Amino acid sequence: MDRRPGAPGKPHHLEIARCLQLCRTVSNVAKHKIVPNCLMTAVNERAKCVTPHIKTRPPTVIIIGGGLAGLSAAERLEKAGIHDVTILEAQKELGGRIKTCKMNRTNIELGAYHIEGASVANPVYNLANVECLLCPRMQKKPRKEFYFTTDGRMALGYDEAKMWCEKILHEAASFFTSSQEPPQWNLHEYVEERLRTITMNLPGEARQDFIMCVNGLMNCLKAKVGEDLRNISLKQFGSAIEIPGGNLKFPGGALGLVKSLYNCNVLFEKVVQKICYGTNTLGHRVIIQCCDGSGYCCDYVIVTVSLGVLKTLGDMMFQPRLPPKKTSAIQRLGFGFLTVIHFQYAKPFWNKGENFTMRISWSKQETEFMTDWVQGICTVMEIVGPDHILKVTVVGREAEWAEKMNDKSLAEEFTSFIRKLTGDGSLPCPTDVIKSHWCNNIHFYGSKSYLGLGSTVRDQCILAEPLPGPCS
Repeated sequence: MDRRPGAPGKPHHLEIARCLQLCRTVSNVAKHKIVPNCLMTAVNERAKCVTPHIKTRPPTVIIIGGGLAGLSAAERLEKAGIHDVTILEAQKELGGRIKTCKMNRTNIELGAYHIEGASVANPVYNLANVECLLCPRMQKKPRKEFYFTTDGRMALGYDEAKMWCEKILHEAASFFTSSQEPPQWNLHEYVEERLRTITMNLPGEARQDFIMCVNGLMNCLKAKVGEDLRNISLKQFGSAIEIPGGNLKFPGGALGLVKSLYNCNVLFEKVVQKICYGTNTLGHRVIIQCCDGSGYCCDYVIVTVSLGVLKTLGDMMFQPRLPPKKTSAIQRLGFGFLTVIHFQYAKPFWNKGENFTMRISWSKQETEFMTDWVQGICTVMEIVGPDHILKVTVVGREAEWAEKMNDKSLAEEFTSFIRKLTGDGSLPCPTDVIKSHWCNNIHFYGSKSYLGLGSTVRDQCILAEPLPGPCS
């Protein structure tokens, strides 16, 4: 139901029954993959016809998904003078992958938690500024970085390793705009080769520390894309545009940004089963069927579901099916896994307030055979606040494995892992665990999109193209 005070009822209520009647007049019942008792069925031939829409009134728009993309689209439509807009949100709350919750007395973020590119070039930053969601920049205490290997070695991060790491990534990114064809490698292979060349003449111990730091930094790069670097295209790596300004956190939690955009009609717990587009039924071009038996008609639909949902359910979600170029683009684009796990302790075993980050440096041999969720750990860092909390970031299929484990097993296995890293067998077990569930959540099926092997920027553009043709 719509929880916004003073919001109107369901859109086009008088037409819903007729929409549903049209959608049910088929003999072959198509059960929904997610909801076994779904009332909706496939549409008949009449609903498959693509006929031109004759505009005789203001357009009606339905947005599927109440994350930041869906809410931003609704706001832009409102500013453009299109007011008949409804958001269908599958969950009980807005925000998508923005989720702020409490762990005892501390606010923790299970999803997006900062603005990447805190400058006027970033519309998210501008919106947060307008809504007074940001605090003035303050001189932060620099994080202490420690690099650990699983054999108990530790090295402090040093500038030379960071400099070379940035240089290697800059070289890799330059292939995107270069006319020169890059080597037929993935990003991991390119980094490995450059690292081998750079460290060739370093003495033994210095070489080990250097490689340890670079491996730790590269392991953290996985957290940006949500995937192993072996699956990242070297040619397309430089396609990402990095907005200047650095990262800036929301002092009151990222959920404040969602609340600032909540100004339109929203229907919650509306899991969409099928989008029938190109019809001219009842004067509308689109019929949307939900798993609870409800149906909605509109002139335009904006689909903002995650790439993971499109990969998993795209074939059955659209009627008629998406054109081959769109389905191919969906399959080529990568959608990686990332989860964050927060461990709370009765007492800190670290120097509280030190603002530290532990970067895990996995060896080449360790990353070739991934058998345990802890092998996906990129970083361990302290959460500043009144409680004693460590945040662990896990990337790749290991993140999916971690989400399926119970809290007790996670706490025990992480304790064994951290004892092995530090060589201190007396470190305590955590008292509480909170983790994200983006990998196995049926409304996301993952966390991060990336350009994988075989995909290009053109695939992203193809997904943005409207159907069945240019919007009028």
